[in-house]
Amino acid sequence: MKRAGSSDGTCDGGVSQSRIGVLDTRWVLVRRYTLVAFKFVLLRHVQDEETENKGLMMKHCMICGRWNEDDDKFCTGCGSSLTQSEVSIPQPSGETNVRVCSSCGAVNELSSRFCTACGKPLDADPGTVTRSSDQDAAQTSVMSAFPMSAVPLPSAPAPIAGGATTSSVPAPASPTQPIQIPVLTPPSPAAPTPVSADPDDPAAMSSTNTEAKNRRFVLIIVAVVVAIALVISGVLVWRSNNSKDSQPQTATVTSSATANSDKKKNAGKKPEKSPAAKASGSASSDTASRVLDKQVMDAIVDTYNSGSGSAAVSVMTSDNLKSYSSDNASYSMSAAGLYLPPWLAYYDVVGGSPAGGYQSVLSSMDNGKANELIDRDGGMDMLNSWLNAHDYDETRFGHLYGDVNASENGYDNTTSSDDAAKMLTQLITKGEDGLLNYNVASDGVVVPDGATVHAHRGMGVGDAYDYYMVVSNGSKKVVVVVLTEGQAKEQAASLTSNVLKQVWQKMFVSGK
Repeated sequence: MKRAGSSDGTCDGGVSQSRIGVLDTRWVLVRRYTLVAFKFVLLRHVQDEETENKGLMMKHCMICGRWNEDDDKFCTGCGSSLTQSEVSIPQPSGETNVRVCSSCGAVNELSSRFCTACGKPLDADPGTVTRSSDQDAAQTSVMSAFPMSAVPLPSAPAPIAGGATTSSVPAPASPTQPIQIPVLTPPSPAAPTPVSADPDDPAAMSSTNTEAKNRRFVLIIVAVVVAIALVISGVLVWRSNNSKDSQPQTATVTSSATANSDKKKNAGKKPEKSPAAKASGSASSDTASRVLDKQVMDAIVDTYNSGSGSAAVSVMTSDNLKSYSSDNASYSMSAAGLYLPPWLAYYDVVGGSPAGGYQSVLSSMDNGKANELIDRDGGMDMLNSWLNAHDYDETRFGHLYGDVNASENGYDNTTSSDDAAKMLTQLITKGEDGLLNYNVASDGVVVPDGATVHAHRGMGVGDAYDYYMVVSNGSKKVVVVVLTEGQAKEQAASLTSNVLKQVWQKMFVSGK
């Protein structure tokens, strides 16, 4: 007895193992995505800290008053050197008395004796500067940075020729005299690249830092929520798959046990055929009973196909099943005694049955009435067209019934045993096969006991001796056609007797 999950397929162990592998893969993905989320939050936090620290270290230009980045060496506003101007963020106040360095223009406290920027001594008589705004401080810095240049006065004019001189110009008190240059307001610096907050505004910088902290806090919360959601979903998926794994295993084991029990119960029983198989077997058996043994039939017919004589035999059921066709069954032979073509054509050309006025055509093989039927059908050309349209390929009319002279001149009426057999099945369909009244026993043909034979016989034209017969046992009908050429009456009757014997034994007696 094999354990569940063995190689005979009674359990779904392989499927469970594959599902466990899927769960492991899902947990790996959950852990990976959670780590990525936390790394992202940590990176944003570090970047914000660097930005905040960088904003606290800035350089102030003493010339134009612009704040610059910590690593800038020259002012981005006026281009002045920033090496001596590194200070912390100022806290502006109201009006203050200060000392301005005449060397570098730096603003110092009133009590300072040396410049805090360049180290040079300040003037003994400090100038009092009222700094009420950033613009005044900038102007003072510009004036200190660019001292007045001494401009020399022009010398006395050259004496005019002749010793005459123009009005004298008094000599200046000193060789040079400084000229006071009016104080100009320095051009405003170029607008800096727009940033999220003004670096000169401490309140704005504080607001920016607060917003950055708020963003970091929100990102941390989002990351935590995502991680919790991933963990919860993973637990739910694991529980769902675990319950599903247990159910199929139980169902598989139960179904396997049931299948094994059914196999043991049915081991001693013979398999029953399905309705389709029964119908197929019945149809096959029925078809076999309606088909003659070709080897046996060929042996009978070939006996009469020797020397100058020939024979053709066709056997067909009423539903057009070919039970037997000899080698010559599809060849054209003399159609002596075949009155079926004009009779059947009348149904299609004229309409209705010709039995009312032309019944003697079948009952007594009346040549005159048969020729009238041909006229009613439209003549021999129309009759031949009808034969061609209905696939009677070997049947042709070259003369009227009883016209021996036309026949001797080569105008023959021809047919094949297969064509004649198909015409007889059409006559059975119309219910008029009982009009065939020739007694074949009068020619020496042996009719099997219990059989009824309705027949026509043709003879004389082209040494032909032909039989067109419908054999019946009262419930089933079979068509038999025997065509001979160059055979005596006794030979034709003997062949017909042998054929009827095989048909009756195989298709009626054995086929019941």
